[in-house]
Amino acid sequence: MRALVTGAGRGLGAALVNELATRGITVIGTARRDVPTDVARSCEHIVQLDLADRLSIAAAVNELNTIGEPIDLLVNNAGLDGRSVGGGEHDRGPLEIDPNVFMRQIEVNALGPLLLSRGLVELLQAATAPRIVNVSSQLGHPEVVRRAGRDVGYNASKAALTTTSATLARDLPGVTVVAVHPGWVRTDMGGPEAALSVEESATRLVDAMLALRPEHSGQFLDVDGYPFQP
Repeated sequence: MRALVTGAGRGLGAALVNELATRGITVIGTARRDVPTDVARSCEHIVQLDLADRLSIAAAVNELNTIGEPIDLLVNNAGLDGRSVGGGEHDRGPLEIDPNVFMRQIEVNALGPLLLSRGLVELLQAATAPRIVNVSSQLGHPEVVRRAGRDVGYNASKAALTTTSATLARDLPGVTVVAVHPGWVRTDMGGPEAALSVEESATRLVDAMLALRPEHSGQFLDVDGYPFQP
């Protein structure tokens, strides 16, 4: 089995790479920059990828298609919040957010995974039971956003990723496509008070990924692979 994990350089992506490798799965990681030594050791290949740059996406797709090995599991994990693209702590609400900050999050968190996924369709379809797992967030769900979540660009981009997953599932009947909420995770975005370590989230997510069946396609799932309940 071969998995491709984006955003492998740190946080949840690095933990997912290590967890998948521990289970004997061959892993290809992508990152914008160099990855830690332990992550590099867990990867068969490291592919440079910046989801904010369409030329970078095209180059990564070309490299992966040149490698030519079927991809059983594509994990679109890479993402960012408004702080990573110039937003401040108090200017990311709907009445204040800079349009460029908003659109950059849409580009990276929603459009980038779509472009990567469709560029790898042939490699996915060459696998026996291909799966695309898009790491979304409960903060893209309208009922949750009414209670929490002040970064409207992040909220909108994750909502777009979740709905894009459902439409991609519709148009790729031979591929199981889901969006998942990884839990509230202690990352740069989740903060130090979050409930789950990256290792805990990765372990539960990989369990859920490996248990996916075609009937799950199009769904928004929680960290344990059950339908998300806001």
